[in-house]
Amino acid sequence: MKKGIFFAAVAGLALVASIANVQTAQAQGDHKGTIKTNFFGWFAGQYQIGYEHVLNENFTVQLSAGLLTNESSYTLADSSFSSSYSYEQKKTGFILIPELRYYLSPSATYMEGMYFAAFGRYRSTTWNLDDTGAVGIADVSRVEDRKVLSAGFVIGYSHYLGNGFNAEIFAGPQFKTTSSSRDYEGFDEAEGNVFFSSKFPDFSIADIESEGVGLRFGLNIGFGL
Repeated sequence: MKKGIFFAAVAGLALVASIANVQTAQAQGDHKGTIKTNFFGWFAGQYQIGYEHVLNENFTVQLSAGLLTNESSYTLADSSFSSSYSYEQKKTGFILIPELRYYLSPSATYMEGMYFAAFGRYRSTTWNLDDTGAVGIADVSRVEDRKVLSAGFVIGYSHYLGNGFNAEIFAGPQFKTTSSSRDYEGFDEAEGNVFFSSKFPDFSIADIESEGVGLRFGLNIGFGL
């Protein structure tokens, strides 16, 4: 949560600084770049900010980066209420997305309209699970790391809202490769998985990404510089 608040503060300061310069950019008749974010992701623990920079009449480059954070807990008492099974889990990580865009027919003052983009994407996530169950039951605390490397393309549309603001929506396929590791405090991975499944049979990670073909889509709000 503290990381999220800090990241939001940095985003706010950057936005204030860009607003101070927007009148100059509008007077010159164009914007050389756009700072943007997906506010919906903030509610899901993904605090991401991107910057798009104009290269020429049709091309731009963009770099997006963000922090991933979330906390959860679980408690289940057995049928005799003599013991309980519980854990606390914290997710941390980061995401990085470089992108090259081609606008079909941008306006003279803003990169808007339909565009095609090629991108790369790297996502690193760590789930630190602390087994807080009753004494005498096997402690299955563990740390799980998962990395996703992907590439793909999207079709999007960017619309100028006025006063320096714009909104964009995009969607397209991505092709993903994944790697993961899981370390238990008192067991090797195979043995730990057996104990963990017997203790928390309904456990699942909601936002885990699988290898193969996936869909990337989003909605961003930006401000021109």
